[in-house]
Amino acid sequence: MESKDTRTQAPDEHGEWRKSRWEEVAGPEGKANLVAFHLITEPNQAVPGIPGVWNSSGVPDGLTLSASLEDGLSFDKNAIDSFDRNAVDGSVRLRSDDRVSLADGRWLTIGVLASTYSVYVWDPAASTRARLRDIAAYPWDPQWVVAAEYRQQDSELVRAVARARSVSPLGEDVSPIPGAFAFTLHGERHRLLAFEPVPGILLVVFRDGTSGTETPSIGRWLILPTPETGPVRLDFNRAMLPHHVFAESFPCPLPPQENHLPLRVEAGERVPLRD
Repeated sequence: MESKDTRTQAPDEHGEWRKSRWEEVAGPEGKANLVAFHLITEPNQAVPGIPGVWNSSGVPDGLTLSASLEDGLSFDKNAIDSFDRNAVDGSVRLRSDDRVSLADGRWLTIGVLASTYSVYVWDPAASTRARLRDIAAYPWDPQWVVAAEYRQQDSELVRAVARARSVSPLGEDVSPIPGAFAFTLHGERHRLLAFEPVPGILLVVFRDGTSGTETPSIGRWLILPTPETGPVRLDFNRAMLPHHVFAESFPCPLPPQENHLPLRVEAGERVPLRD
């Protein structure tokens, strides 16, 4: 999986991270297998190409899937580690991380986006996965590992920022920003706002001088656990390509204006390499 531009004396730790990223993107359950995404916003809503109808009772009550035994659907509760499948015959209530398997080998997962339940359609034969050969990256360089301070905003200052989606359905999501990372890079002070997509995990979406030419125009990601105390290690060698780059159906956030760095970050993932 390693491409020639990432082998240059990279530490073992970074090499292992690169391998885990390849599995996350291109493995049997990888992000590149996503072929469709649908928000469930209407009663008795059909998902194109999928048997049955869906109804949402809102968060946290989940989704109800109604189908007949002849439709060939089965479901697992929290199915990542489960192979105990139950045939859908009538109605079944599903929540985040539950999985529905189709007779043709595709599967569905349930998610929540902007307080609305959604259905993700995955296909092990997806062309987005079949054509993917590598993830090109800049050579590992210690100068892109910096110490940062995480500054949590006071409760009265926590604000919601519009988060645009780069795929249909178009629109904006509102996402709270609990804090920001402040750091010095190449002698200049910078600040990056952080989303919190799930409790305990921070997502930094940023653009830099490479965006739109050597890296995607929609920016790149840094994902970190929410810090408790002390300095934080920001490793731009682990800047990730957004899921949308591997499968266009992913609704990925765009970087807020405050996260446009006025320099070239020549570190991390650059582009997917395809046939």
